[in-house]
Amino acid sequence: MNSGNKVKQLWLVIALITLLSACNKKEYPPSFQMSGTPVVYLHATVDNQSLSLVSGESGTTCRASYTQGKDSLYLFMGELGNTTCFNCYSTFSLQLSDIKTRAPGVAVPADQVLKPGKRNWLSELNSVFTSEFSARSNKQIKHLSWRIDDGLVLTDTAIRYSFSNAGEHKLSLTINTVNNCETTVEQKIFVDDANGFFAAQVSASKEQGNGVRFRPTIQGGKAPFSYRWTFTDGSETSQESALKTFITEGAFPVKLVVKDAANHTCETNYIYVTDKDNSSCTAEIKMPSVQQKITAFNGVRLVYKDANNVKYQSGVISQPQDAYFEIIDSAPYEPNENGESTQLLTFRFSVLMQSANKQIRIKSEKATMIVAYKK
Repeated sequence: MNSGNKVKQLWLVIALITLLSACNKKEYPPSFQMSGTPVVYLHATVDNQSLSLVSGESGTTCRASYTQGKDSLYLFMGELGNTTCFNCYSTFSLQLSDIKTRAPGVAVPADQVLKPGKRNWLSELNSVFTSEFSARSNKQIKHLSWRIDDGLVLTDTAIRYSFSNAGEHKLSLTINTVNNCETTVEQKIFVDDANGFFAAQVSASKEQGNGVRFRPTIQGGKAPFSYRWTFTDGSETSQESALKTFITEGAFPVKLVVKDAANHTCETNYIYVTDKDNSSCTAEIKMPSVQQKITAFNGVRLVYKDANNVKYQSGVISQPQDAYFEIIDSAPYEPNENGESTQLLTFRFSVLMQSANKQIRIKSEKATMIVAYKK
């Protein structure tokens, strides 16, 4: 054999060793490998076909890790599948996150996220509508408070809130200004699957003399709409826009009730302050945007890859009312190889999962998984 062939063979051996070494690299976050005693397993049905994955059998192992997302929430993860190669796909994974049940910044500590109990906080709606609200005033704001009809109180100038229950919702804003003026306004919003997020806002513009034109901005609902404007002197009008003349100076509340073709109503309150009134203050709720997302389990995501490497996810499809996810038991387990705390979860579930072009139903009454978490 000439020296050229020997060099080629040597490089081939080096490349093979490098490839085998790469396949044994550990993922980041570091994984927690299990073998031997089947502490972790999944006994389930996929569209009524049996599925059984057991750690320590047929090259199946479990790994536990956690990571932190861009929104600062921690994601606690457990994976069950063939992990002999760093880029081999995971067969089944469970991901639990800090829970934002109401608004940004409202999170549940890890020990509460992993405690036993049902996590099937499904919306009454097929879609969840998340709106941004911002507070405005004609005076410098000293402090403010938002009150939402579920009892939540927030104190930021701008907030986000998700409406996951159908029907009427009430939102109030109280503003205190630097000159010790306090005022409160309310909005009533209607949410349903058929017509989405139904709300109204009011804007005012001066016309000749002391006349002021009030105009509505409608979000969502089903056209055509009917209007009822009510002013502080008791006068009313059913015109789409209302013209009102103010003879005296002061602050004047204006209420608008809008009814849509589905017989749903929304309401908004507005305070108009005349130019020469320097002491009164206003409070105004602005809604710059509304986003719609499908409903899923709050803080729970299941991922399954079949033998053909087709990936199915629970978080990309609206879950039916009979879907559920429940942690039956939660117990401390030994740290993973990175020294991170872990928890052994026993759970049951029945969910819809979606791939690029197919839906499947996965159900299990007997599953365990180890997840890592940050204390």
